[in-house]
Amino acid sequence: MSDLKRSGSKEHCERRIPGAKFFDIDGVSDSRNPSPHMLPSTEAFKRACATIGIAPGGEDARPVVVYDTNGMFSAARAWWMFRVFGRDDIFVLDGGFPAWERAGFDLDTNPVDVNDVKAHVSECKKAMECENADMRDFKGIRSDLVKTKAEMVENATSTSPAFRVVDARGNVRFRGETVEPRAGVRSGHIPGSRNLFFGDLLDDAKRFKSVAEMESAFARAGIDLMNTKKVQSLRPVALAPRRAFLRSPCTSVG
Repeated sequence: MSDLKRSGSKEHCERRIPGAKFFDIDGVSDSRNPSPHMLPSTEAFKRACATIGIAPGGEDARPVVVYDTNGMFSAARAWWMFRVFGRDDIFVLDGGFPAWERAGFDLDTNPVDVNDVKAHVSECKKAMECENADMRDFKGIRSDLVKTKAEMVENATSTSPAFRVVDARGNVRFRGETVEPRAGVRSGHIPGSRNLFFGDLLDDAKRFKSVAEMESAFARAGIDLMNTKKVQSLRPVALAPRRAFLRSPCTSVG
């Protein structure tokens, strides 16, 4: 939540869904890379997950539900990360923490040690320090779900692109009509990419719209989901399930 000037770990410590563990998408990353949110190595991700009692590949037998406090924002990133590292039974809580709270379900407000909450980040960082210093562009165990910068550049400059690129930012940022929130990032978009703001897939309560409505949004943006050419999104926003298994372990994301 660094871009939002909020502390996900602090908010998790204050209140959360009972039994939920905190997962830091900023901290579980390649801490050696100057770019933010770069995927860590498979071993580093595994060790971070073990700290919060989750097996990346699903060996713990129970599905995992991820949520965030914005309704639908960073949870989709965590969903994608777990899939990259081999997890299939990973789901997004539709509407996130706000929907849970509005429904009147129980909340856990018991004190939590923030150092314990952040332990998985420390474990990831220690694992990354053991990796070969020349290793970059980690792609988990499902490399088809990840594109490197080199692959994106090659695709953008090719006369026959191998995949379509979808930019999920707001259209003002896509058109380059405003300054990017991150310092040093140029305004505009990748040549040839299509724009579909992720918020257009959500209703006013930050729940996913119906599948038909989302398909229409993609169609209006000129994105043919049935086309055989693969689609790569600049922000991993999923056409996620509209229902979550609430008896599954929950993970709050920040």
